[in-house]
Amino acid sequence: MCTAEPLSPAKREKLASMWGAEVFDCFGMTEASMMGAEGGGSDGYRVWTDLFFVEVVDPMSNEPVPEGTPGMLVVTPLWSFTGTPFLRWSSGDIVTWREDDDGSIFGVFPLLKHTHRTAGFFKVRGVNIEHSEFEDFMFRSSNVADFKAEVINAGDLDEFVLSIELRQGFDRSDVIDSLVQRIKLKFGLTPQVNLLERGTLAREFESTVKAPRFVDRRRQ
Repeated sequence: MCTAEPLSPAKREKLASMWGAEVFDCFGMTEASMMGAEGGGSDGYRVWTDLFFVEVVDPMSNEPVPEGTPGMLVVTPLWSFTGTPFLRWSSGDIVTWREDDDGSIFGVFPLLKHTHRTAGFFKVRGVNIEHSEFEDFMFRSSNVADFKAEVINAGDLDEFVLSIELRQGFDRSDVIDSLVQRIKLKFGLTPQVNLLERGTLAREFESTVKAPRFVDRRRQ
């Protein structure tokens, strides 16, 4: 069962393959706490609307959208964060919602399906790299165990730096050469690749609430 980061299809496939397990996702946010979870056979998260007042609205007009229509998620916690309450908090998530009483004990709760986040991209040397697209690309690379992407200033130019950890049994030079070519072909940008020892990124990420896989270190 996963939480803390959005679980893309690529991440789900990678985890299921590595662990030999059926993977379920949970949904929540720092400003509210855990809000819902997937269930067997459900297409989305059952959101516990007795604990959270949830709205899905048009990002431009802020008016409610019909069932099944993508909209911006707005949340008001009804039980958590009473000391510093969040009222109608926009999470940056684009979701769909629908009522779906499947006869189970959780059928009273609506289904929320995560579509994407509204923010998250680098612009490097005129090339836009969307974080979610690049993350899926990396997690579908079977020889890569973990990664972090950064943009830095290198003299007068921006540099795209990719730090990776390899899975066991793969040759360093073959993986790096292949990865650089595949990234150049798909994203139009040649990265500088650093190879890290296994566990380096896990130790770095464990001190943060969310894993900072994408970091812009350019001087403003």
